[in-house]
Amino acid sequence: GLMGRLANGDMDVTIPDLERTDEIGQMAGAMVVFRDNAIERKQAEQDREEGEKYLGAIVDSMLDGLIVTDNRGIMQSYNPAAETIFGYPQQDVVGKNITMLMPKPDQDKHDTYLQNYEKFGDPKIIGKGRTVTGRRQDGSDFPLHLSVSEMEIDGRKLFIGTIHDITEFNQMTEALNESKKRFQGFAEAASDWFWEMDSDLKFTYISDRFYKLTGVQPEEIIGKTRYEFMNSPFVNARPELWQQHMDDLNARRPFNEFSYTVHVPSGNLYHISLNGLPYFDDDGNFMGYRGTSSDITKRIIGEISLREAKELAEAANRAKSEFLANMSHELRTPLNAIIGFSETMMGGFLGDIENEKYREYITHINES
Repeated sequence: GLMGRLANGDMDVTIPDLERTDEIGQMAGAMVVFRDNAIERKQAEQDREEGEKYLGAIVDSMLDGLIVTDNRGIMQSYNPAAETIFGYPQQDVVGKNITMLMPKPDQDKHDTYLQNYEKFGDPKIIGKGRTVTGRRQDGSDFPLHLSVSEMEIDGRKLFIGTIHDITEFNQMTEALNESKKRFQGFAEAASDWFWEMDSDLKFTYISDRFYKLTGVQPEEIIGKTRYEFMNSPFVNARPELWQQHMDDLNARRPFNEFSYTVHVPSGNLYHISLNGLPYFDDDGNFMGYRGTSSDITKRIIGEISLREAKELAEAANRAKSEFLANMSHELRTPLNAIIGFSETMMGGFLGDIENEKYREYITHINES
């Protein structure tokens, strides 16, 4: 009958609407209430199951590990990402203490944390993210970021740990720090120095070599624009070179060997040569300039000395030529007379020279 169908879970039964006040009518009304309550319970159960499936799908698809423990540290659930991180399959860890996923020193600390929280309510690890060490199934230790939160279900206290393996991140950080140290070492050893400007053409970095060379302090440059720096009282550049330099910067063009002078506080004068390249982000937005600078003072002084020496040599050569020309003129005048007399004597216009030796001397004089 109707009761049997309801008892078997068939909620599609139709109960006659009996407008009776006797026992049969009361029984029909009770059956309606029973059916409606059963339908509500069934719907609630379906909703709960769907919610659990939905939540389970989310947990299973998480990239971070998720581990739920009770107040004694016994693992209640353990998602696939945690399996990947630690190497243990779920069936090997659920029901066991989470300390199996820690190296020995941290095992004792974890038990102490739980005891203190249970006794004194000291949330030393609750609601906080921190870096700890995990231990994989193969016995290897690795760094991880752990965040622990708390929840209570039916009076039962549970702890949810979210775990992210930061091994690769730490390796990248170490590589970055090593690269930074290497760059700083090169920068300190190099005779040149490195500099950087942001998108507003403000200096954000200049390596120490510049400060050591010039005695200029970082606060005199860092945060100032290229235009402000070039208009400092200790900096000077030829107007046409400065204009070309600003045109390059405004057009975001590379530039090479832009030269200027720096009058440092000590009174020394330095000649500086600048090279720069614009850099852009992945979307092509201008981010600033990076480049190198060189102290070319010795080269400039050498070029000046070479030019002065060349000019001095040319002047000496001109003086020599003038001297020889003058001497040639001064010597040629009396020599012409001597040559003329020697030709006269050789021609015997005033009579023959009988001495053979004298004729030989006259010939030598004329030919010389």
